[in-house]
Amino acid sequence: LGEATGWELLSHSFKQGGDRELLKWFSSLQPENILLHRTAHETSDAEFEEQVQSSKFLSEMLQLMRCQYRDAMYPDPTRDFGEM
Repeated sequence: LGEATGWELLSHSFKQGGDRELLKWFSSLQPENILLHRTAHETSDAEFEEQVQSSKFLSEMLQLMRCQYRDAMYPDPTRDFGEM
């Protein structure tokens, strides 16, 4: 108790980076997805932005990931759950 949860740590780390960092993390969960890896790791900043803007899939996925992971709300174990 009194320590940050895994979700909180993840959210804080994503707030330090941008969309590319979110996509790099997500691509690490799917190592077989070569297209996702290339987009996250091997494009210039301009190419990355172009691909995100031109792809409905990437654009919507990043919007969802911003909400779920970067801007996530997480419970305060002490306040929200009390003593266990």
